[in-house]
Amino acid sequence: MLEPAQIDLEKTNKPLLFIGGEKEQIIPADLNKKNAEACMDSLAKFSVFTSRGHFICGQPEWEKVTDYMELELQKLPVQNLNRASYLSAV
Repeated sequence: MLEPAQIDLEKTNKPLLFIGGEKEQIIPADLNKKNAEACMDSLAKFSVFTSRGHFICGQPEWEKVTDYMELELQKLPVQNLNRASYLSAV
């Protein structure tokens, strides 16, 4: 069995968008929510998508997920985000 993943909250200084699928069984949506809530500042946001599993962006109507992500990116102040590096991590 693998060791549980750890998020170093002391090093979290970039915006984080946690997305989860309602039907996700590998990384449940409630775990993503707990991770977002553990970030003690306004840099983290959590959203869950209904009727989605682990392959969230490969399922029908995946454009709804990416459209949402783009809207969230547009809300961020420019100084907090290097869009190219953020998008490559997604």
